[in-house]
This record gives sequence, structure tokens and C-alpha cells, in this order.
Amino acid sequence: NLPYRDAPSDRSTAIAISVLTDAGVLQGDAGSGGGPSGLPNIRPYDELNRAEFMKIVMTLSDPNAGDASFARNCFVDVATSAWYSPYVCRAKALGIVTGHALADKPAAQWPFKPNAAVQYEEAVKVLVKLYALPIDSQGGEWYEPYIRAAVSNDLAISGLRPGDHI
Repeated sequence: NLPYRDAPSDRSTAIAISVLTDAGVLQGDAGSGGGPSGLPNIRPYDELNRAEFMKIVMTLSDPNAGDASFARNCFVDVATSAWYSPYVCRAKALGIVTGHALADKPAAQWPFKPNAAVQYEEAVKVLVKLYALPIDSQGGEWYEPYIRAAVSNDLAISGLRPGDHI
């Protein structure tokens, strides 16, 4: 039994959530309508936002990524006090994320957009950078080199396309 009020009923999702819970990556959200049982919600079928995705990725790659010493105001929309600050700021320090480019602003003023749903191409870019996979930067959209690298290294998820939310 999973320790969540809204535990998934399908086996593959339950297994994935169980593994991530046992690894200390997921704990659920007691503030999202947890019931009288006192169990947190996991929201297994909701879209994943960018902050949640960074917590998962960074915790899996470095169990110390959530250390408070990594918390910073590393993006204009990431406060030091935000629960996700250590993960996002650690990823930025490692060059894994750079924020949403704004043509009229310098990079130091780009937002991270932590509450936005993470898009497939953004997730792929993070994974390619995290694993330091080589990319072929020939033309096309900004994400195409990352998608090609993911396909070449069996990181692509079939059925998902750029623009899809995870």
C-alpha cells in the first residue's frame, strides 16, 4: 500500500510512485486536500510542474541536492524560501537550466516559471544536460538537438512530442 490518500490504481504508475517514494524523492502534499486519514496526496495523474520536475531529477542525481545551502534567489521568480529553491538553484549552478529567455532582458532577469507545466522538450533538455550527452547543434528549433540526443541514447519517451506536458 502506498502512503497516499489518492494512490494510483494502475500497476505501472503505482510501481513508479512506490520506487520514488522509497528513494525519498516523493513524499506527497499534505496541503493539497489531504483527508481525515492524515495521508498526503500525490496527484498521480496531474501534470508535473517545472519545480516538481527539478526536485525529482535533482534528487535522483544527487541525494544532497535539497540541502538548504543551495537555496538562493537564482531566478527572478525563485525565492530563497521556496521549497524548490535548492533544487532549481543547484540545477542552475550546474548549467542544467537557464530559465525562459526573454529577448529584451539579460539572462540574469530570465524567469524560471516554477509553476508552469513542464513540457516534454524541456524535460529532455534537462536530462541531456544532466547526463552530459553530446548534442549535434545543427539548425532547427532550439530543442531539436536535445531530442536527437535523447533518441540516440534511448532517453526519448515514445508517444510524447515537443509541446506535450508531462
